[in-house]
Amino acid sequence: MVPTGTWNCNPAAGRTKLDNKVYVETFRYHLADERWHSVAISISGSQVELLVDCESLFKRLLKPGVPERNFTDPIQLWIGQRNNHFYHFKGAMQEVRITSGPHGYLSSCPHLDSTCPTCGQFFLLQDTVRQLTQHLQELSNRLVAAEQRIGRVEECDCQKSCQVNGSHGEVKCHPVECPELSCKHPVNKSGDCCQSCLKHCLFYGQFYDHGEQVTIKKCVECQCDDGSMKCVRTDPETNCPRLTCPPEQQFSVPDHCCKFCPGVDYCAKGHSCHANATCLNLQTTYACQCDQGFQGDGRMCTDIDECAMEGGEVGHHCHSNTVCVNTVGSYRCDCPEGYEQVDKFGCAEVDECAAGRHRCHENAECTNTDGSYRCRDSSTIQSPAQPRR
Repeated sequence: MVPTGTWNCNPAAGRTKLDNKVYVETFRYHLADERWHSVAISISGSQVELLVDCESLFKRLLKPGVPERNFTDPIQLWIGQRNNHFYHFKGAMQEVRITSGPHGYLSSCPHLDSTCPTCGQFFLLQDTVRQLTQHLQELSNRLVAAEQRIGRVEECDCQKSCQVNGSHGEVKCHPVECPELSCKHPVNKSGDCCQSCLKHCLFYGQFYDHGEQVTIKKCVECQCDDGSMKCVRTDPETNCPRLTCPPEQQFSVPDHCCKFCPGVDYCAKGHSCHANATCLNLQTTYACQCDQGFQGDGRMCTDIDECAMEGGEVGHHCHSNTVCVNTVGSYRCDCPEGYEQVDKFGCAEVDECAAGRHRCHENAECTNTDGSYRCRDSSTIQSPAQPRR
């Protein structure tokens, strides 16, 4: 709160009342010089400040400790003394204002610095931090209690019964369905059931998956390792394997540091092909090719859903009177109800009436329909189709 105005007087003291006690602050400054002065008294928290002509002259602490902010009684401002036994105010005033809020003296002295917080703002911030600390402590206690309850639940397994909040129950296990990954070399992280992809590498303007290798120049091979491309130089004299073929049969291959011998079984020496892929020996290395019914680069192969497409190399060839069912690496053509398997791709409709597979009454007439049959009694009343059992 800041009372401001233009004064022609000689103020000497200020009196405040806190906790039913009167506090007196004396400001020894002479103003009775027959000139007008701008006077501002700023009260923030327990601190009072006197400004004359926009200059801070006195700054005092009214009461030690945290200031009282619960003002239930009306706030009063007295000019002079409060009773008839002391002096009344003598002088002239104009443009007297009472401004609430921090830095209220800026209404009369807008050029003064207001970057530093006031005493009241500091106590308010201190109280807010204290409340926030208390809330964080309560939240931490709740998290600890929740972790303890979860830990007790995790002690249960599929061979035991569990008890939560006094109730008994059975723990059931089911396989975890892992999402389909787009990277070429997924990894198994510790504690995770499903594989996950690591970070890509941006190398010479091109992205590489984790585990991918690239040769930037002869005898320098780089590999992406979780977002970081690590390069290793190979010394042909010390790092290349010793060849068993005569020197005249040894040959070099572009982008390869070491020489090769013809007719080497590279697949037998170890490969990184997927379980659903086949290793193929090449002249200087090996290649991985996904098996039929799978797709990928050979090091990562996923099942093809042949039922999603009809015909072609990756689609199914089931006839129209069959149901396509996808399997791992292949598919099958099942027959709907009322049909029999003719071959791998087709089904034929069964005549239940001719084959004696109907359940009509002996005095009723059986009529074959597409995938079923109907029973007609002697009075030509048609009954609904009978389901199979």
